[in-house]
Amino acid sequence: MTQRHCNVNTDFYYYRTREAYMSEDRLYSVKDAAAFLGGISAYTVNAWLSKGRLRRTKIGNRTMIRESDLQVFIDRCNPQATNDGAAGVPAKGR
Repeated sequence: MTQRHCNVNTDFYYYRTREAYMSEDRLYSVKDAAAFLGGISAYTVNAWLSKGRLRRTKIGNRTMIRESDLQVFIDRCNPQATNDGAAGVPAKGR
């Protein structure tokens, strides 16, 4: 039996390890990211992308934003929020 010569790697281990590096993040368009961030304007999201406040992921000519990047942005904007989503309560007397 002759061995097939092709560029496709049929090794199952290769695909298992490759999946470990691939993200399961959902990708949002600029318009969808604006809705995710509370219904702000898509122009505001584009401004934040150009200023570097949000990270973009380019797919062809489309600008997409990962859900994890949106969560990081929200966490940076709300440093007092806890993991369960409740805002930190300031101490009395302040």
